[in-house]
Amino acid sequence: MREVQRPPWYANALILIVAAVMWYGFIQQIIFGIPFGAKPASDTGMWGLFLLFGICFPLFFLSLKLVTKTEKEGLVIRFFPFCSRVIPYQQIKSVQVQPYHPMSYGG
Repeated sequence: MREVQRPPWYANALILIVAAVMWYGFIQQIIFGIPFGAKPASDTGMWGLFLLFGICFPLFFLSLKLVTKTEKEGLVIRFFPFCSRVIPYQQIKSVQVQPYHPMSYGG
């Protein structure tokens, strides 16, 4: 059995809004040559901000997920892209069904 949980849609929407603003600012300043904002960054600074908040930041947050699998050796929990953990079945003392609300927990 396998379950995948991702951040809630509203967290992804916020990240995509930040990325869209960076893309807009980058295109306006670098492509069209129109300074972006009241105190525009230098072109080098805009490139750095674009790479960080327009590309890396969204790719990182949109790749986050929690994968839970049952394997022979035990329960495997992986928080991608960070860590993985195996909990042997012998260490699990009890199991219960727990209802939850996906809109409040994002899972």
